[in-house]
Amino acid sequence: MKMRNLLVLAVLATAGTTGAKAATLNFFNSVDPDTTLRFTVECSLGCEGALFDGVPTTWSTEKGSLITFPTGADTLTTLNTLTGENFTSETETDRGGVDTATFTSSAKYIAFKIGGGLEDSWAVIRNLFENNVFTFTKEAPRSGFSNTREYQYGSVTPIPLPAAGWLMLAGIGGLALLRRRKRAA
Repeated sequence: MKMRNLLVLAVLATAGTTGAKAATLNFFNSVDPDTTLRFTVECSLGCEGALFDGVPTTWSTEKGSLITFPTGADTLTTLNTLTGENFTSETETDRGGVDTATFTSSAKYIAFKIGGGLEDSWAVIRNLFENNVFTFTKEAPRSGFSNTREYQYGSVTPIPLPAAGWLMLAGIGGLALLRRRKRAA
């Protein structure tokens, strides 16, 4: 009975450390959060927003900034420059300028085109999981969701199980060995 209680405690102690964490990213006109909030993106499993504060781009689990690509700029080349990646293709999906949208993606990076006409801005999210569910919500005028461009190598590499998970498995194995020795004696 004591062994079972220890096993239950070990599982409960590490259960919170092995799961994915959802994120809500707030995107602003700049990296300064005192500027106008344009939209939010919730990701069910975890993601990071690009802070265009230099090259290479830095990433945040809470906010992101918008960037205006130069007129006529190739988004694939621009994304590769900003992220330090070397993608050779992108997949574009028209979102129709909606105020809210939910979609699933396994792409490594997703660029969101926001606004209309001459004020098109882009936001970039780094996806941390396969089959992540994204929910876009417009928070300011002229912040409609025009389209996405997805960049991937194939599929996103799953994030490895944290060390706590491996420690839990080792502990369970140790408890099983102790129980086996006790029965043999």
